[in-house]
Amino acid sequence: MNEDEGELRPQIADRIGLELEVEALGQPGARAEVVRRREAFTADPDAFCAGWSAAQADLADGIAAAESRLPQVRVPDALYGAVGELVVRSGVNVEPQVLRRLLDEALEVEVTPKKVEGQAR
Repeated sequence: MNEDEGELRPQIADRIGLELEVEALGQPGARAEVVRRREAFTADPDAFCAGWSAAQADLADGIAAAESRLPQVRVPDALYGAVGELVVRSGVNVEPQVLRRLLDEALEVEVTPKKVEGQAR
């Protein structure tokens, strides 16, 4: 999100589900690489995309493999209690479907890296 645009209203933010803090790259070499890649894309978008197609395919294959393992993932019982406690402590009055969404998001944050690496539990 562009900081100049301000914060999202809570009514919109709660529909997004997962919020990330993104920091600018701190290494000059990494920032320079971003500019190089942007210039390469601007100069020849087709060649740029072709050059990254193998890496994109590998990433897509990893995501597909992780998604196929998703049915094997089980919600740890402690996570139900942790989400319930979080809601009670925050003083928020929520419907059961909202609790389920919170649980889904908490689980997604916990297991996504494990799914991609093939370590679904």
